[in-house]
Amino acid sequence: MKFLRMKFLRKYAKFSLLVIDEWLLDHPDDGIRAMLLELLERRYDTGSTVFCT
Repeated sequence: MKFLRMKFLRKYAKFSLLVIDEWLLDHPDDGIRAMLLELLERRYDTGSTVFCT
């Protein structure tokens, strides 16, 4: 599981613009919320992130 999480974070952290759409259709569990926060931390000062629903 940790390998998949790291792969996900590396993949999505490198985009210059990341659009996260319809992310609240399902209630995120603690693991998803933690991964999202870590992703945002990795992207801080390196790229733009847009949340929309």
